[in-house]
Amino acid sequence: MPLFNQGLNPGQKQVQQLQKQIQELQHEMEFVEILAQFWPLPNMSQKMERLEQKLSLLNQQYQFHQTLKAG
Repeated sequence: MPLFNQGLNPGQKQVQQLQKQIQELQHEMEFVEILAQFWPLPNMSQKMERLEQKLSLLNQQYQFHQTLKAG
């Protein structure tokens, strides 16, 4: 078990995992944006739309867990 997960309850672990997924997705979106500047492909906008949808879902899950934590 990685050090950053030690002592965390399952809800905290899930929030931490969501934060990691959000950060990774944001990095992927930045990469696609940079790539599209130098190598525009017709499907780049579709890929960005899918990434934005996935990011939106992850953010919703994160906000839900933050609401649970606050309540």
